[in-house]
Amino acid sequence: MVSTWDLETAEACLSAGASSVFLRVTALDEPRELPDGVIPLLPRVAHAGDLALLSAWTDLGPVVVATLGQLAAAIKAGTPVQADWPLNVTNPWSATALQDLGAELVWASPELTGSRLAEVARGSSAPIGALVYGRLELMVSEHCILQAAGECAHSCATCVRRRSLWWLRDQKEYQFPVLTDSGGRSHVFNAVTLDLSRALAEVIGAGVAAVRLEMTTETPSEASDITSSMVEAVRHVASGGEPPVVAIANPATSGHFFRGIR
Repeated sequence: MVSTWDLETAEACLSAGASSVFLRVTALDEPRELPDGVIPLLPRVAHAGDLALLSAWTDLGPVVVATLGQLAAAIKAGTPVQADWPLNVTNPWSATALQDLGAELVWASPELTGSRLAEVARGSSAPIGALVYGRLELMVSEHCILQAAGECAHSCATCVRRRSLWWLRDQKEYQFPVLTDSGGRSHVFNAVTLDLSRALAEVIGAGVAAVRLEMTTETPSEASDITSSMVEAVRHVASGGEPPVVAIANPATSGHFFRGIR
């Protein structure tokens, strides 16, 4: 499975072999029928006033939710729903609780080590998914960071600046990509891409039901190539083969998979 920011990239990933693609949407996006295999991914920040607007997506079919309020609304509507990783599942009990509430698939926190991921997958009756590729989202800002570039027209949905890729550079010269959604919220992503392609044996061995790629700065062509490579690697490892020796991303990080948070 793959998550994307635009429909062109979503369709490219489907063509490259993704079983389904999650398309990020906001409360300001007009709910609409999406192509087969494309599922709306609701935002991790949703105020009370947003829920009524977002609930219109649940009337159209399956959704991926990032808050308990969204989950409750989807279950009430009888919509198939997956629980996204911002719900912070770090143990079997939280995964089972979300399943009991109605989630069909639960995405584990990407901050888990491999051993903790295995504990969650094996200790819960809920099907567990794991993120294996992509820039982790570090922060969501209600204030649009792009306003620093000059006078703002406050027309987020049609903002020309949103068409370009922007970066924040820290004192160590690391560059963090910034994407701003149609609601004017800025999303800051890690400077280095998570890539667990070389650890697929451990990921699959943990007992997960699904793996996921997050596309952020990638072009549709790049996303297609990455998806194709990862699909091939997953199939090869699942059939008993060895994982890739060289990471797909360069530079790449394994995140907390081998080294936990202290």
